[in-house]
Amino acid sequence: MPDQEWRKLSKHEREILERMLQEPFPRADELRRQLASARVKTLDDDGSLGFDTATDVTPGTGYESPVTAVGQDQDGVHIEMGLLVQDGKLSELDVWKGDGSAIHKWPSVSDVQVLITVPGYSRRFEK
Repeated sequence: MPDQEWRKLSKHEREILERMLQEPFPRADELRRQLASARVKTLDDDGSLGFDTATDVTPGTGYESPVTAVGQDQDGVHIEMGLLVQDGKLSELDVWKGDGSAIHKWPSVSDVQVLITVPGYSRRFEK
């Protein structure tokens, strides 16, 4: 069920996001700084998150999706997590399951593969 109030990231949410921002790409350092003080709301039953950041940033252009993470649910179906940035600020972690069924358990951080989707930096990072 979606949260009604802003809250701190859970330990697992923070670990997943830190893993997604661990590999180098333009503005990754800035996004990590934002993550340090970010508050979130759960947006849907899959665990998608909306961000509230108090950090001043250099505005970007519209929406960006610089990094995606992929792992597996306990039933073996892929769970994808796409980080959205709007005007240079963390905006949303969009979470969905490949077959549209309910997510039973988010993947462990050690099982997540990260894909950098920034043009010129596109790379996949295994566990």
